[in-house]
Order: sequence, then structure tokens, then C-alpha cells
Amino acid sequence: MSLPELVAILGLFAAVIALAELARKTHVPYPTMMVIAGLAITMMPFLPDLALSPDLVFLVFLPPILYAGAWNTWLHDFRRHAVPIGFLAVGLVIVTAWVVAEVCTMVVPGMSWWQGFLIGAIVSPPDAAAATAICQRLGVSRRIVTVLEGESLVNDASGLIAYRVALVAVTQGAFSPLQTAWSFLFAAGAGACVGLAAGMIIAQLHRRIRDPVVTTALSLLAPYASYVPAEAMHASGVLATVVAGLYVSKRSPQIFSPLARMQVVHVWQLMQLLINGIVFVLIGLQLDEVIDAVKNDYSLGQLLGYAAAVSAAVIVVRLAWVLPIAGLSRLPFFPRRLPVPRPAELVVIGWTGMRGIVSLAAAVALPMSVTVDGDVVVPFAHRDLMVLLTFAVIFSTLVLQSLTLGPLIKRLGESVREGIAHEELVARMMIASAALSRLDAMGSEGADDPLLTRVRAKYLERLETATRTARGDDESPAGPDAGAEAALHRLAIDEERAALVRMRDAGEISEEVFRTLERELDFEEARLLTP
Repeated sequence: MSLPELVAILGLFAAVIALAELARKTHVPYPTMMVIAGLAITMMPFLPDLALSPDLVFLVFLPPILYAGAWNTWLHDFRRHAVPIGFLAVGLVIVTAWVVAEVCTMVVPGMSWWQGFLIGAIVSPPDAAAATAICQRLGVSRRIVTVLEGESLVNDASGLIAYRVALVAVTQGAFSPLQTAWSFLFAAGAGACVGLAAGMIIAQLHRRIRDPVVTTALSLLAPYASYVPAEAMHASGVLATVVAGLYVSKRSPQIFSPLARMQVVHVWQLMQLLINGIVFVLIGLQLDEVIDAVKNDYSLGQLLGYAAAVSAAVIVVRLAWVLPIAGLSRLPFFPRRLPVPRPAELVVIGWTGMRGIVSLAAAVALPMSVTVDGDVVVPFAHRDLMVLLTFAVIFSTLVLQSLTLGPLIKRLGESVREGIAHEELVARMMIASAALSRLDAMGSEGADDPLLTRVRAKYLERLETATRTARGDDESPAGPDAGAEAALHRLAIDEERAALVRMRDAGEISEEVFRTLERELDFEEARLLTP
């Protein structure tokens, strides 16, 4: 690597950090800020041209994003909402790809149906990062957030399988429905099995490694350890990574130490920020070359028209697909335990079709050339136009929908909101009560009464604090512990954590409440363990 290339890479990191801080100050979701920056970069002729290798895009960038998404998905709620998630993550992906194919063949001269379907497969999976960030900040009901996160997790797999089918049809000029169905079933089934096996191995390694630094390093390797073996056997690396992430996430309270868990969470937040930012900046550096390649074949008006047609098709088909879900929820196979979605909730779900890094990675990973008749290498037809249209869809959805989602939610009001303060308060009371029960049992076994009394007093204070909070009084924090008292306190924390996990497994609390209280317990235990 030459010095100018190294400086360029360091400059990318600096740009991503600056953009993240700008997004925080302006309250703009950082994926939206990144895509705007990517467009701005195309207007800076003095910046270098950095080419992304199509063969490395999926391997380098995709597994960490998928693993992080699976880690943050609440498995219990995911299962409860499996039917609406399936309608969106599988049905909507296929319908979107088909509609985009029809639109492209109508508006783009010389584009085949399979080339249009390839574009549709690329832009079909939404990215929930920006949408869920806005929804959580505005207190939107967790049912909406769960559906969006679950959809984002599964639709990457269905979208990329459709992508592979279309790519084979375009490059080889052949399509077999039977072979396609078998490939889909094998890719999904084998990918899930590989992911489960990888997740179990990774969990056992995490259980045995207690050093926070080594644990963090292992967590960074985990997505590749599940993705690469699955791809090597032509299974779905996406599903493998997702299943592994779900398995390790569910086991995380038992296999991670508090210090390791806190460190892993922070490192992964940094990884997500850098990967999203760098990919958008890199595509911005390549857009100038892409635009130069297509402007000789199409006028500016044509390009704007194609971009508007595809973007409109993606947005409209989602709204048209989502709104009838209220009617589907009355069918016999729809889970009776789920309430019928309100129209306002469906509007929010329909307006959260932001496309992101997965679509971008899929477009950049398109081959530069194809082999015809066994030995003749020709450029991949319409590749640059496909990349440009993908960026146009990402830009239009992220900018239009993410910047208008907040005002839309405020306009809809309480019909889409759901407070979790009461749920969190009840969870605090229950885990404090579990700790007190453990301390009382120790007292009956003859534990040191003065130490027991002091630790017990702290939990009584927490219980009283929760009661005061319920009445609207001020909350006062508990003080630090040390020595033998700290050892006793750690036993109580273990019981709190066990109670919290039981509530999580029973589906009594949401992911957000679980992670909040788990983080507090981790900080508290880490403080006790720090000399």
C-alpha cells in the first residue's frame, strides 16, 4: 500500500467520524447523513478514485452488518410477529423485484426483464437502521420496531437469494424454476444449519474465554466464521450469519462477563458506524466514474426519469402491500395473540422502506464483465446504470422517508406510540425483589448480619426509589460498595441477572428494557470488580 493510499484511507475514517458528529448535532439519522455525503463527494473532482473489488464487498462489509442486526433482534418478539414479518421479508421482496422489473423494461430501452429483476432484487430489502432509530427516539410502539427489525433481518437473505437467481439468469441466459426452487431450499436450510452450528461453537468459546479483549476479538471474527463456511458449500451465508448472531445474542447473558459485554457492545457500535460510513463514502468516490460511463448513453433527463420511476415503484409497492395486512390479520392462520394492526401503525411501517448498505453492497458486487460462448469476455450490460439506480433509490428513500418519518409519527400522535416506562419500572421492582429474596435466604443460613443488612438496605432503597418514581418523586442513586460487602453484593446482582433473564425468556419484557437493565447491572458489577 502506497503512502497516498494510506492517507486516503485515514481521510475516509476522519470523514466518517465528522459526519457522525454532524448527524448527532443535527438530529439526522447517520445513514441519511452518509448518503448525502456520498452524493456530495461526486462533486469534488480533487478526491481520488478508489475502486471496490466486487468479490470482496460481500465478504468484508456484509457479515458484520448482518451479525450486528441479528444481535439486536429480540428473538421472542420475532417469533410472535413471524407472520407479518414473513409477509414483508419474503412476499414483499419478491413483489418489489417483480414490479421493478416491469417498470425497468417499460422505461429503459434495451433492458431485459431479468436485468430489471436484478435491479429489483438489489433494491428490494429495506434497511431498518434509520427507521428504528427514529421510532425508538419518538416512543413508537415496540410492535412496529419489532416488525421493522425482523423484516430487515430476514429480507436481506430473501433479497440476496433473488439477487443470485437473477444474476445467474442474466449472465448465463438460463432459468429453471425447479432448479431455482431447489437452490432456494438448499441455500436456506443449509445456511440455517451452518449458522446454528457456528453459533453453538462461538458461544462455547465465549463461555471459556474471560478476557474482555480476547472476547471482543472473537466477536469480531464470529460473523466471518459463520458466513465463509456457508458460502463455501453454496449455502446462504446471510442466513448462517443471522442464525449465529441470534443464537449468540440469546446466550449472551450467560456466556459474557460484564466487562466483556460492555466492551463488545461499544466496539460493535463503532464497527457499524465505520462500515456504514465507509461504504457510502466509497460509493461516492466511484459515482463520478459511474456517471461518466452512463452519460454518453443517456441524457440527464432520461437518468432522472429512470431514477424517479424505480424509486416511486419501490415506495408505492410497499405502501400497497402493507396496508392490506389489517385484513390479512383476520384470516385463520394469523396468530390470534396479536392484535389487529391499527391503520396508523401500518402507515408508519409502509413509510419505513429506507434502503441502505445491503443494497449498496449488492450493486457494487455486480461483476464488471461476463463470459459469453465459453471464452469471450464482454462488459456486464447496464452495470453502471444499475449501480446508479441503486444509489438513486437509496438516496430518495433515506432522504425523503427518513426526514419525513419523524413529522409523520408526530402527526399520527399517540395511536402509534407505546410507553415502556411502566414496564421498566415493574422489571426494576421484580429484579430487586429477587435479590432481596436471595439475601433473606442467606440471612437464614447465618451470613454476616452487618454486611447483609447494609447490602439489603441498598436493595430496599432501590425498591423504595422505584415506588417514588411511580409516584413521580425524585429518584436518588445508590452508593458504591467495597470489600466483603461487595462480594455479597455480587451474589445479589447474579440473582438480579437471573431474574431478568427469566423475564426475558418468558417474554414479559421487551428487548429495550432488558438491554437497559442488563447494562446497568453490568456497570454495577464492573464497578465492584474494579480494584
